[in-house]
Amino acid sequence: MALQMARPSPKWPSARDRDLSGRWFHRRLAARHLRPVCQISYERTARVAMTSHGPIRLTLDEGIRAVPIDTIAFRTGDESVTILEDQVILELKFLFDVPLLFKLLVEEFVLTATSVSKYRLAATALKIVPNQTSERGISSVLPPGQDAPMNEPQPDFHASH
Repeated sequence: MALQMARPSPKWPSARDRDLSGRWFHRRLAARHLRPVCQISYERTARVAMTSHGPIRLTLDEGIRAVPIDTIAFRTGDESVTILEDQVILELKFLFDVPLLFKLLVEEFVLTATSVSKYRLAATALKIVPNQTSERGISSVLPPGQDAPMNEPQPDFHASH
């Protein structure tokens, strides 16, 4: 569920529903004047391993879908918009140097690093925000052989099916 600053007052759960275990979350939303704007769903495959250099994690997110919402509740149904059709978001997480296993994976599948936000993709597809791309935006791709700056978040890798 993605959130943004509330403009019209959001439809909050009834007082009875707020007494459930999510009450702390409701209080944070109200204090920050946030409201839900879209629900993002996807299938994730995750693999973790411990290496001599620490833990590593690989995740594959596919079948990404978004639907606009205005209440704090999960929606079901077929009215969702498909995002990145026939593509997978591959995230490679590690603590220090790129593990050899990940280097081999990037080489074997000729992957290119790029920053991506499932929320930004969904918000753009649902026309919640304008489509904006920039040099450092969601469409940026590093040229082969160029490393991401050290203080930047680790990039995701895209691969087509």
